[in-house]
Amino acid sequence: NGKGSGGRSLAFVLTVRSGESAPTGVRLAGPISLTGKATIRDSAGNDANLNTTAAFPKVFVDAIGPKVTSFGTIAIDGRTKRVSLQVSFSEPVTVVGVPAVPFTLNGQPRQLAYAAGTGKNTLTFSYTASKGESPTAKNVLLSAPAVNLPVWSRILDLWGNAATSLAGPTGISLASTTIAENNAVGAVVG
Repeated sequence: NGKGSGGRSLAFVLTVRSGESAPTGVRLAGPISLTGKATIRDSAGNDANLNTTAAFPKVFVDAIGPKVTSFGTIAIDGRTKRVSLQVSFSEPVTVVGVPAVPFTLNGQPRQLAYAAGTGKNTLTFSYTASKGESPTAKNVLLSAPAVNLPVWSRILDLWGNAATSLAGPTGISLASTTIAENNAVGAVVG
């Protein structure tokens, strides 16, 4: 799609689909195609040369959302009874709402809530033990690392692309469209 008439420049619009990227810039590989009775002419009525190629190294396309690249090791502060975990992403992310990472404490389900890191590659999630709870390396378990997105929560890259994978890299590839039933509720697996 394009716009422009009577001026020195034309504007062309390209709709970028999810998953497309051009990290080294966009390249126009002519010729420019016109539909119907469309023309491009100069003020003297001469047709424009539409057999052109051009490179635009400063025009980037990024329609790929961030992915979890790793889950750190659970850290436990015995003095404050705070349990924390760092989750790394493939690029800087912006957090909306309060995403969480499920874990168990003494076999009881708990949530590490988003605590810090928006605008960076690494997010910190934490949980402060309630009265009567004493987290230790032996009673805290993160069995299936995944970031859950409660209602109204999102993790986006700096361009607004939603995270495409919120589970840790496993090396497992799925050959069918069925996903195992024991995935964490609300987790995006990909």
